Amino acid sequence: MNKLFCVNDTILDWIASNASRSERGRANLNLSISPSDHLQALLNAITRESYIRPHKHKDPAKSETLVALRGDLTVVEFDDLGEINDAYRINKNGPNYLVHVHPNTWHTVVPISPLCIVYEAISGPFDPSSHKIFADWAPIEDSDESKQYYSDLRQKISKFLYSKSTLAGSL
Repeated sequence: MNKLFCVNDTILDWIASNASRSERGRANLNLSISPSDHLQALLNAITRESYIRPHKHKDPAKSETLVALRGDLTVVEFDDLGEINDAYRINKNGPNYLVHVHPNTWHTVVPISPLCIVYEAISGPFDPSSHKIFADWAPIEDSDESKQYYSDLRQKISKFLYSKSTLAGSL
């Protein structure tokens, strides 16, 4: 087995194509060797229409780093009631390239571009039964309520980022 794995345009094109054909509008490529690895790393391709239910990594508490490789996306932090605490728009050209999410933080990723590819790294090991805790205040994916929630969330994010940039410009 090779000890190095290089991510190039061919790999990114392949995962982008898979996401575009997927019903969920997502595809991932696991870069870790095993679920028991201490670092779980993957490429995640996400289409603009793909709603990712807000969640946190609590049991056990894990931090997560997201790096934009293609496209523009927003990483959103929520409080316990589902209100936006913070948000960062990231892309490979900056000015923001990555977001580090601390353990036990409600968050989601919202693509701005038609298709985004993100490198994700999270503490391991990976156990699908406890990896994510989903927010009760956010609808499940593919439910009737999720489309309206996602549309409203996108509008709230735009307003939040606008007010954040206006505030920063006035300092």
